[in-house]
Amino acid sequence: MTTLTGFLDPRHCIYTGAATAGRRRSGGSTTMARAVAVAASKRGQSRGRSKGGSRANEPGRAARPSFRSARKFATILLPPSAAAAVVTIVVVASLLAAASGLTPSPSRLAGSGRVRRNASLAMSASSDANDGRPVVVMHWFRKGLRLHDNPALLRSLSLANGCDDSSGGGGGGRGRIYPTYVVDPNSYQLLRCSVNRATFLLECVKDLDASLRARGSRLHVVAGDPTEELPKLWKRWGVTHVVHEADETGEPHAAERDALVRGAAKKSGIEVEEVVTETLRPLGNATGGYVANVGGDAERVPGTMSSFQSLISRIDGGKVPKPLEAPGKADFPPRSKDDEDEEDEHLPLEHPWDIPWPRGCDRDEIGPVWNRKDCRDETLRPVAKGGETRALERLRKTVTARPDWTASFEKPKTSCTEVSDPSTTALGPYLSVGCLSPRTAWHAVSEANGRASAGTHRSKPPVSLHGQLLWRDFNNLMAHAANARAPGSWGKMENNPYCREVPWSSDPRLLTAWKEGRTGYPWIDANMSQLKAEGWIHHLGRHAVACFLTRGDLWQSWEAGAEHFEGELLDADYALNNFNWMWLSCSGFFYQYFRCYSPVVFQKKNDPNGEYVKKWVPELASLPAKYIYEPWKAPVGVLKAAGVKLGVTYPRPIVDHAVVSKENMSKMSLAYDMHKDKVAGEKKKKSPAGGKAERGPRNSNPSVVRLACGNLDAILCARKARRLRDAPRRAQASAQLEVPPPPPGGQQFGRGTRGGRACERAVPPRTIPRAERRIGARSRTAADLLWRVLLSPLSLATSNESGNVQAAKLTQRKGADGPTPPSEEGRGTGARRPEGGARRLSY
Repeated sequence: MTTLTGFLDPRHCIYTGAATAGRRRSGGSTTMARAVAVAASKRGQSRGRSKGGSRANEPGRAARPSFRSARKFATILLPPSAAAAVVTIVVVASLLAAASGLTPSPSRLAGSGRVRRNASLAMSASSDANDGRPVVVMHWFRKGLRLHDNPALLRSLSLANGCDDSSGGGGGGRGRIYPTYVVDPNSYQLLRCSVNRATFLLECVKDLDASLRARGSRLHVVAGDPTEELPKLWKRWGVTHVVHEADETGEPHAAERDALVRGAAKKSGIEVEEVVTETLRPLGNATGGYVANVGGDAERVPGTMSSFQSLISRIDGGKVPKPLEAPGKADFPPRSKDDEDEEDEHLPLEHPWDIPWPRGCDRDEIGPVWNRKDCRDETLRPVAKGGETRALERLRKTVTARPDWTASFEKPKTSCTEVSDPSTTALGPYLSVGCLSPRTAWHAVSEANGRASAGTHRSKPPVSLHGQLLWRDFNNLMAHAANARAPGSWGKMENNPYCREVPWSSDPRLLTAWKEGRTGYPWIDANMSQLKAEGWIHHLGRHAVACFLTRGDLWQSWEAGAEHFEGELLDADYALNNFNWMWLSCSGFFYQYFRCYSPVVFQKKNDPNGEYVKKWVPELASLPAKYIYEPWKAPVGVLKAAGVKLGVTYPRPIVDHAVVSKENMSKMSLAYDMHKDKVAGEKKKKSPAGGKAERGPRNSNPSVVRLACGNLDAILCARKARRLRDAPRRAQASAQLEVPPPPPGGQQFGRGTRGGRACERAVPPRTIPRAERRIGARSRTAADLLWRVLLSPLSLATSNESGNVQAAKLTQRKGADGPTPPSEEGRGTGARRPEGGARRLSY
């Protein structure tokens, strides 16, 4: 027997099953025409019996095979002798079907780029309730505020135009479509939003309405709770279908909102479809999705950018699907008389103060609070105006019109001190609200790269422009995976599978000074001033202020910083914003906490004259460049001449970076140890009963375990006190061994010879606790460690006569090189074990 499965396009497999069934019923003598006729008749009968097939029996409408038939007949068992004949029959039948109109035309498949979640993103109620009614589609715009490359919108139009037999409804001809947007004050875009961000969103909505009106349609805008406002519109318009873009990140408010809307639609007999539109590829288990290509388990998705690049290169050879064209005026059904009567209703909001107050939220929960006067503040000059029209124009100016610049773009090499236009594309705000499709941006970069001159250096991901779009998908995938494993955990430290729990401090005074740009460090304050005025700062500026708030200087939680950026940034995005804050605080994805941004030295190299600081911190504009980044070092006469009075016109530094940065590194090191203890304990609890015992926590120091949830400052003070207490004993041990005092920045473990060369081993202070843990519970201090490492060869060698000889040899060598480090002799480097069988201790 020969099994034929999936050897042609799925649409062709439909005809494979139907033609084979017809041939078997006629004893093998069925002609090709008979096979096609049988397929058509069988399809018509099955459609008549199906629940949702009311449109299949319309007069003059050709019956089309469905994918249900394809699944039924996809696997065909045939004798080997008949296999070749069946393949021929299938090909010819497909050609005849296409010629007779049975195969869907390209226009009908305009929305075929969509992918249905869990094999079907359509969550449909029974369509029997739609019998005898025309198709009325509500297209619910949420995050894809555009017409180009919008598979969800094309799906809505195909339903309204009667292009899908499974749509239900028996009206025949063209239905109606109601593009709708709900201004939800509790959404991620508006719950915490500044004047700039609220204005940008309303501009996007107005531009979308203008684009739809140019095509003979319009956008219906309502404000309030979507779970209450949408059912009212369904009843008023007689809606039969709702289509919207999917939110695959699992953002908590969106997930709760969508579940309630689906429940209300099911009760009303309305079909709801979600279509993936906002990433290069689907995030989940849909065909071609990232999770689907790692076995369907969200826990197996790659956790690093390099492994994510490997994953995407395996999906369709790394090719990104091409964007879809925007629908034209002819694609929109004509508006009814009732629509024209509602012309003055549901218009876009004109001003930010028209946005309702978030439901059930206090003043402290919604971030920036503003009034009409704040909205008219002339100091607010956002970096971009909202709307799809401006997004496409900016894409053309920054990418398409500059092929050499686009091809050689490297994000780390862009300037963070520009005082006019941004040195990057600044397309982030448009991508965040869906005014620009990521696939459109991807292929615009590809087209520009192809036109770059031959001698242009071509950058590669992750630093290239393509790499920036890959970072965006990677961030979205991490949010999807985190919320799939622990719903609502992304954007939080607690229970977040990708975030280490660090016991941050909480000081409202420090946090407020950081938000308002009053830290006393001009580079930090300049960035925060630009953020408030323009709603945007360069990525290196974001790195600096995020590091300063968290692990660098102030030791405040990254969650507080993420909330502030969520309110101020025009390009604030649920997935990207939280990912970046975890990265920059070394809470997740990046763990080199010893690499700290200096609020002084870092910017001196990029902008020695301080032009950026002079623009955004005007009170220091007259200060000489020598003191522009450290005004507290300027002489009193210089400050007076520049009109600067520290503590009055400009604040003094709220912390001493040179001191607190080192303290915070010690805190972060201890926090990492605590995290390892926690992970090891969880693994031990999960070990199978009766199996091999799990190793205990790496940190066996009981004081650290006991104070794991305590204050890091208390732990560090206890360590400092212990070191001071043991200092006399360490000094005595060093004097007995004639060991020189420890060098600055490290603890000397001995000096000896290895391969005829003198060598020294110095271990930084922060690694001493790890060495202590390797010794075990018997060693609690650095003095104990030195005693074991340096004296164990002498004490152990006195056990027999040969040991005494070895000890005498070591004593003779003290004056020259000192005792040989035991660690260098016990690692198979050609060194011999001590005579007499004495074993050296390896640390």
